[in-house]
Amino acid sequence: MTPTLRVGAGAYYAQVNVLQDEDGDDSGFGPSAFVSWRPTNRTTLSARWADTYYGTESAISFAHRAARWMLGLAY
Repeated sequence: MTPTLRVGAGAYYAQVNVLQDEDGDDSGFGPSAFVSWRPTNRTTLSARWADTYYGTESAISFAHRAARWMLGLAY
């Protein structure tokens, strides 16, 4: 397998009826980005980020599969 790197950007839209920002808005657009790296068939590392109307969202995950076990971490 060839190692794979994916990178992307976009506009993120969120609406939460019970959550408002300081201007009273309960929805809005913001920039977003992600990266995903798969160096082998068994290993993946991914991260994403979005600037929403109520603050910044981010996530990161790592997974590795061996013959008899799997390790996965996410934050």
